[in-house]
Amino acid sequence: MTTSQFTNSINPATAGRFLLIPLVLVCLALSPAAKAVSPAPDGGYANQNTAEGDDALFSLTTGVANTATGFEALFNNTSGAFNTASGAFALFSNTTGNSNTATGVSALQSNTTGNDNTATGPNALFGNLTGNDNTATGVSALSFNTTGNNNTANGYQALQSNTTGSNNTANGFTALYTNTTGSGNIAIGVNAGFFLTTGNSNIDIDNYGVAAEANTIRIGDVQTATYIAGISGVTIASPLPVVINASGHLGTADAASLQGPTGPTGPTGPTGPTGATGAPGTNGATGPIGPTGPTGATGATGATGPTGPPGPAGVGFVTGSLLFLPAGSPAPSGFTQIGTTQQQIKNLNGQNLIHTLDVYQKN
Repeated sequence: MTTSQFTNSINPATAGRFLLIPLVLVCLALSPAAKAVSPAPDGGYANQNTAEGDDALFSLTTGVANTATGFEALFNNTSGAFNTASGAFALFSNTTGNSNTATGVSALQSNTTGNDNTATGPNALFGNLTGNDNTATGVSALSFNTTGNNNTANGYQALQSNTTGSNNTANGFTALYTNTTGSGNIAIGVNAGFFLTTGNSNIDIDNYGVAAEANTIRIGDVQTATYIAGISGVTIASPLPVVINASGHLGTADAASLQGPTGPTGPTGPTGPTGATGAPGTNGATGPIGPTGPTGATGATGATGPTGPPGPAGVGFVTGSLLFLPAGSPAPSGFTQIGTTQQQIKNLNGQNLIHTLDVYQKN
């Protein structure tokens, strides 16, 4: 009766809750025996690792500074470091790859040893295995990339089919969608470069591109007018005419090739009125001096004139007379230096000058 009383005491509204208790215990007993980190993922762990979600960082051994948030995020990571995975299966296969960031369900799911990749969006860089330095932003952007490096894809399914192509940049909805192994391509705009597959070094701006072509620039698709600054009014040396064919292909040509045959000579027009007389021109430069003419013949020597009478003898210096010479002058014969003096004189410009003089006395 005790049992029946217990049974009756259970409220029908709560009976289901009690029945769930043994089921939960059974499920716990059958769950996986152990997690890679202990306790089960719920925060921070040794070596600056953080795990939150079932089986997040499940296989971790020596990796440091990893952050895994979501079901089986970074599940296979062992020694990879500095990785961030947010979303179920994000960086699921990563083992030793470093410095990867995956945000979104299955973002970078297949990456194993690739480094420095950034995937933002569900399935972004999904198939990447060992490719490095790739950036994918958008649903399924670069999702089939395996070993391609240095690619940038921004937009829904941008560069989705790329496998081994490197150094590509795709900005826009399905930009470079079909590219598989082409490298060095740039596509900007919705569906830009959509048809490119294996060609290299193409630039497609708002143009679908052409499969397998290389080293080609395509801009626009439905536009009917083009305006480009920096062309009109600019003169360049040795110019060539720019031509364009019916498909829009630009190029240059020799000007002579663009001239048609000479037409017939037209009739001579009436003579126009005489124009006004122009202003006189400037005088020309003076010409060079002509060469010197030859020297004329020497004239005959004139007769010698008669000798004049001797002049009277000069008084000269008497004994004891003084002679003043500039200082440093040679001593004159018959004189003895007795000293020096300074003499102030006034030159022809009215300036006062001081001269030092040697004083000599007549012997």
